[in-house]
Amino acid sequence: RTRAREVYGFVVYVGTLLLFALYLAWALTPDDCLASVGIAWYPNRRACPSRSAHTLEWAILVPAWSILVVLITYLTYLALALSATPAFTHMTTLTGTFPSLAFLP
Repeated sequence: RTRAREVYGFVVYVGTLLLFALYLAWALTPDDCLASVGIAWYPNRRACPSRSAHTLEWAILVPAWSILVVLITYLTYLALALSATPAFTHMTTLTGTFPSLAFLP
């Protein structure tokens, strides 16, 4: 028996934790602290840095959009599955040895 699934699951788990830690460091660390450590370039957190009071925070928008995309994907798959499912009265939903006996008077 191979343990590849467990290894891949662990790698995905650790990778997700590392990416989340990087995201939190990018979103919450002030610019001065990043500059003092020596990090000179990182993605901008604001949509328009010149108008900081009225800008959209990319640190909040990116996760919110990601969650919305995941929810829309789940709802799309649910809608596709429901549209492909036959009605309860359709003959293909009946299984067993004698499914035609269900429609006898």
